[in-house]
Amino acid sequence: MIHRVIADVLDDTQSELAESILPAIISASELYTGRVARLRPLLEELLWDGLTMLVAKPKAGKSWLTLQLAIYIAGGRGVDGIVAVDSGPVLYAALEEPAARTMARLQQIAPAGTWSEQLHFAYELLPLLGGGAEQLEALGKHLHVRALFVDTLTAVVKSGGKRENDVFRSQYAETSRLRKVAENLGVPVVVVHHTRKGASDSAIEAVAGTGGVAAALTAGLNGLKSRATTGRRTA
Repeated sequence: MIHRVIADVLDDTQSELAESILPAIISASELYTGRVARLRPLLEELLWDGLTMLVAKPKAGKSWLTLQLAIYIAGGRGVDGIVAVDSGPVLYAALEEPAARTMARLQQIAPAGTWSEQLHFAYELLPLLGGGAEQLEALGKHLHVRALFVDTLTAVVKSGGKRENDVFRSQYAETSRLRKVAENLGVPVVVVHHTRKGASDSAIEAVAGTGGVAAALTAGLNGLKSRATTGRRTA
């Protein structure tokens, strides 16, 4: 009798354990009725919640543009051709420049104002998969951010040498982790990255690195010309 009771308890425990490790599922009915969180727009026809990568050639003005957008979202000067539908605190991880350069950029872009209290900068992070992602999430939650900018992907990853057959998997994991940061915070995360050298047949192929970088994106903006509205959105 005791053995039977023990066996029943073990069966129940194993069943509960199995259920506890099952992934969450959502019915089509829930999807149709909109009970799942929707992606909110932040910049009209340009930026929504999720992970977006701004990709362009080196020295094309990516950092200038992202800083202008960050100022605008924080409540500062607008950007020609772009309409913000919301505003709020912004975290900007400027990982490839010193604070002095940021200060000079800010002074050239916009006059001082109350928006500056809403825009926050971080200049050092742990490697993305070595605690950096958790740092970004913690800072984002602490500041109640409306948007997060990471400049650049290469700087935040800080990866060491990888065997060639591991590169795709590693880069997919890194980009996926940034997308998870965006999902957990429920805001847009914009990551600055470079295009590959040479000609490419599509916006996706133009992204530097393997296909693992672009595979995990929510959206992408490829190309900088006269202003951000020349970018192409890919989903």
